[in-house]
Amino acid sequence: RDGVLDATCIQTAPLDIAAEYNFLIGAQHSGTSFNNHAAGVVGKVRIHDGVLTDSQVAANYAAEAASFTNGAPAQDLVTQPLHRYSFSLPASSAVTGATVTDTGSANGTAQQADAVIKGNAGTVTSDGTQITIVNGSSATQGYVDLPNGLLSSLSANNGGPGQVTFEMWVRVYATANWSELMYFGNSSAGEITGPGGSFNGANGVVIPAQVSDNSEQTGFRGVTGDRTIGARLIGSRKHIVVTWDEANDKVRIYHEGVLVGDFAANAKMNAVSDVNNWLGRSGWSGDANAPAMYREFRIYDRVLADSEIRRNYLVGPDVVDATTLPWN
Repeated sequence: RDGVLDATCIQTAPLDIAAEYNFLIGAQHSGTSFNNHAAGVVGKVRIHDGVLTDSQVAANYAAEAASFTNGAPAQDLVTQPLHRYSFSLPASSAVTGATVTDTGSANGTAQQADAVIKGNAGTVTSDGTQITIVNGSSATQGYVDLPNGLLSSLSANNGGPGQVTFEMWVRVYATANWSELMYFGNSSAGEITGPGGSFNGANGVVIPAQVSDNSEQTGFRGVTGDRTIGARLIGSRKHIVVTWDEANDKVRIYHEGVLVGDFAANAKMNAVSDVNNWLGRSGWSGDANAPAMYREFRIYDRVLADSEIRRNYLVGPDVVDATTLPWN
């Protein structure tokens, strides 16, 4: 995926090939009909009569990635993220209690809204480039706790720009009903300062990892109303972007640099009392924490253009300096 080995498996039985079926791209066979049609863009497909090496795969990706724009050209970031969290902590089997430094800036001024990894010992690990939240109950398992007010302060009603963009590079590695990649909001018990407790979410904005028992859904839930977009999350790295513009009440969701859905918000950002700003933990205590690997999370105090989102998908996490772009 994007020139880098993403996952591997062992084929333990012969491939089930039906001679009467043709190859499909963007759908699957269901008897003599087709179903599960993909929503996306296909630029080019190749079939090789052999197994490419890692270096050949990487070279093919690097040679053509910049030319596939999905209808939107890639553009350098106009401004840097307001808040930026890179989870490149020292490799350890236990990083709970560690501080994740905010390296974002506004007009060149550091914001320093540092995050803290919470949870029982061993429930969050690091390989040096990303953190892994161990699947399990919110009563014990780990999550990332961000400072209060990061969203509500951006509302025009609170003197902010009335715009926000959330961006993350993440991999969901297992199923967990109603698990959430991001929850910004309150709860029936108010602010929650650590694992445990019994509460329901209140006035929250959510990017789910999984909706109910359907592992094919992600979206945006909470104060803006439940909206889900069909997209595969489980098992692969994902670049997810959500933008919200109060001026036109529009929320847009992007996967892999492509707009996959949008809807009208039914409230302003100041309607969210965001005292529980979490990555990997649900606003509902009965839900398991997300079995997810976080590489980077960003918040912008504006709505990114489609071309900027496309650029960020192409260059990946850990890159904000425009001079590192491969086509410069």
